[in-house]
Amino acid sequence: ARMAGFKILVSNTINISDAAECYSAPAGVAPPLEAEVTCDSTGRYLWIVTPSPGIYVQMCEIEIFPLQSAVCLPDMQCPGNSTCTRTADGHTCSCLPGFTGFVDDGSATGTCVPLPNLARACGPSGDAS
Repeated sequence: ARMAGFKILVSNTINISDAAECYSAPAGVAPPLEAEVTCDSTGRYLWIVTPSPGIYVQMCEIEIFPLQSAVCLPDMQCPGNSTCTRTADGHTCSCLPGFTGFVDDGSATGTCVPLPNLARACGPSGDAS
């Protein structure tokens, strides 16, 4: 039962002290030899921590599947008056309703400007005046 109570930590830095816990196995219960764990976190580094110092884990295989979500991550930025959509290759930016303009591939260098108010350009009958 050396893996009972193991934890999975995730971080964007190599410092384990910066890591957030994304999974904790029940204490006192040995996990099966093959386990599937859902870790609802995002990061570059992953740690599997055993409950006791000096306990080492031998892994044959670890598979990590990317998050399948349209929600953009904090480092995915878009310009003001736009919305971010996550894609398989990163993300894209789109102008919000009522705005138009150039929006690039998500590098936050594009702009979205308000659409002109066409009602002001027309007379009472709808004809341009």
